[in-house]
Amino acid sequence: MPHLKVNSPTGDVNFFYNITTPASPSSPAIDPNLPSVLFIHGEYVPQQIFEAQFSDPELRNRFNLIGIDLRGYGATGGFTPKTYTPTHAAHDLYLFLEALQISKIHIFALSINTHIALVLAATHPDLVHSLMLCSTVPPQEPEGVAAGRVELFEFWSDSQVQESGGRGLKGFDEDLLATLLKGAQQMLFSDNATPLAEAVTLVSLEYNAIGWAGTPEARETGHTFCLDWFLERRVFDVDFFSKIGCPVAIIHCEDDIAYPFGHAEELQAQLTQAGNARVTLCQIPGPRYANVLYPEILNPIIRNHILSVTEPNNPPGKGVSVVKKESLLETPFKEILAKYGYRADSSDEDSE
Repeated sequence: MPHLKVNSPTGDVNFFYNITTPASPSSPAIDPNLPSVLFIHGEYVPQQIFEAQFSDPELRNRFNLIGIDLRGYGATGGFTPKTYTPTHAAHDLYLFLEALQISKIHIFALSINTHIALVLAATHPDLVHSLMLCSTVPPQEPEGVAAGRVELFEFWSDSQVQESGGRGLKGFDEDLLATLLKGAQQMLFSDNATPLAEAVTLVSLEYNAIGWAGTPEARETGHTFCLDWFLERRVFDVDFFSKIGCPVAIIHCEDDIAYPFGHAEELQAQLTQAGNARVTLCQIPGPRYANVLYPEILNPIIRNHILSVTEPNNPPGKGVSVVKKESLLETPFKEILAKYGYRADSSDEDSE
């Protein structure tokens, strides 16, 4: 499992990451001849949320794809301090990319962690070549959505069987945990419980049961990422947005039950009014994490956005094989997703 230790002002962090190139699903380095895309996951889930992007030959044969578990998520190690914000996370990612000697990056980010992408683009404009922001959040959390997130976290806390003293899923009440999962899946995937959505949910649960439960420090980490990042998030001003000059694609998912289309329009207006003339906005079908459910619609948007801002006729990397367009390629997430019943080479019916 590839890890990279970064010495950060907020404490050392041992990032778990994957680099996928045309030549390999798990490469030690990027192909320098190709554009690189950093995928930043959203709330509750680690990098396996991008299985449908990493398996797509239309993306894999054109770009380096980089997945990472943020601090406090997945297999990334390192203590999360009490004061840890998307601004701190953006600096950690800058140090991570610097350590990998990546000097230009495109970013695809989900949900609340689009704030990380925005901060990285504002503070390091020479590094970030373009942004793709999917399921963005408004400046402040709507009252009803905030109440829903508080309720989910209360279920998470209540479902932990304190007297067990155990880490992992053995320390949880199964009935309460089932209620929690149903609520989280409704917010992220609506009623579309596909095999991939189910597997991603269970992978996330496995990691979060260790990282966000069992000790006071772990519970505090869970509070940071499940509540603090939403309820206490930074409100960006015109001066901040004026520092983002790269092309920005804002992608809104039509069935997002938390944030309506108007919030995405507001972000587009803020960036445009701040002087960025290269901001586009589109809608796609599906719930908040539609990248899992509708990759056939989202992935071409990712591909076309990157190609529109990079030099044309980028030479392909060495070892690129000819792959049928409908074929899905192996990803670094194959083994852990298979543990929970997902196989990319089988139909939904077979997986179920």
